[in-house]
Amino acid sequence: GGREMSIRRIALIAVVMLGALFVAFGAFAALAPIDFTVSVRGRVEPRRLLTVTLPHAGRIVSIAQPGVVRQGAPLVALDTSADEEECRVLEASLAVVTEEIRKEAPPIGDYRRRFEFERQRDEMQHKLAVQKRTMAEKHLLAPYDGTVLSVTGQVGAWVAADKALLVVGDERELVFIAEPSEAIRSKLRDDAPAQLHLDEYPYTTHGSVKARLAHIECRLDDAGTDKSIADAAKRMAPGHAGARYRLTLVPEAGAAIPLVTGLSGSAEIVVFHGTIVRYVLQNARDRR
Repeated sequence: GGREMSIRRIALIAVVMLGALFVAFGAFAALAPIDFTVSVRGRVEPRRLLTVTLPHAGRIVSIAQPGVVRQGAPLVALDTSADEEECRVLEASLAVVTEEIRKEAPPIGDYRRRFEFERQRDEMQHKLAVQKRTMAEKHLLAPYDGTVLSVTGQVGAWVAADKALLVVGDERELVFIAEPSEAIRSKLRDDAPAQLHLDEYPYTTHGSVKARLAHIECRLDDAGTDKSIADAAKRMAPGHAGARYRLTLVPEAGAAIPLVTGLSGSAEIVVFHGTIVRYVLQNARDRR
């Protein structure tokens, strides 16, 4: 009899504890708001890219290689030896003409010869200015701190005017780029808060950066031709077999982690903030 009472007492206590846990969980599910997130893999990239071209043809004498470049560092330079020689010839001729103008000064000079020499001087000064500007345009310096991401030219090669030679990323504004699946994309909303977890910084506290979802872009894998606006709309519609998605997440200013191009990691993006009950109800409505 005493043993049965003990067993019943233990069973009763267990039932009460399970009931209390159930009530506590129910209260938590109904009242406590939490963040529901999805995870996507990605990497840190510059938000803006600069494609480097030069307005003149010529032979490359120096060109930056992939890696970090600082503002003011040389990116690419073309051979200017012919331009320098032309400048020396113009400067020598300009000196001669200037002396002739001095000789024809009043009152003993010939005003007609002086007028002709002044015309020649003005023409030479213009040509010299154009030549020096051309020389300057054959040397390009980095306009900001950045990263050379790709190089298509090489030292010694002849390049045509306006040919793309380098692609430089602007390190002043870095973003986190990811490509989610359609299932994840359908849950996302603009300006959603997120937490970036970078592989190079695995610690929970110091290895994450707060961010915001700034942009969702739809792309197509195939390069098909759309015969109408309706065709294009169908191909760009969410869920189309050829559609791919690209997310841009902007880290908050003042992050403790030094962000650099190429860091990989994952983004935990908040898709819903609220109670478990509300989340379940919303998912049920979305499936209808």
